[in-house]
Amino acid sequence: NISIDDNAVIKNDENLLKAGNFTVHFDENNAMSHIIGEGEVNFTKEDIYGISGKVKWLFNEDIMILTDLPQVSRRNGGTTIGKELKIEWKTNKITILSSATERTETIIE
Repeated sequence: NISIDDNAVIKNDENLLKAGNFTVHFDENNAMSHIIGEGEVNFTKEDIYGISGKVKWLFNEDIMILTDLPQVSRRNGGTTIGKELKIEWKTNKITILSSATERTETIIE
């Protein structure tokens, strides 16, 4: 694992992920498996952007899980808020977990 502290930033082309700190996790082949970011997380990926207190980005699944007051917006579009948001980047599908038993899904296209 590698830790990045003090207002960490990960940037790739037009995509940006910021947090107070990141921990980068690697698999048995030393490839990045996921990143956990905490503290004033915000991201921009194409025309979708969001904020939360914590993020877990699973590279192999191309999924981002946001917790701790997450909200996701689309430029010139609406905003999705929930207890826990899961973004599937291959389809831009957002799953909102508002409580332990209630689920709602929103598709951002």
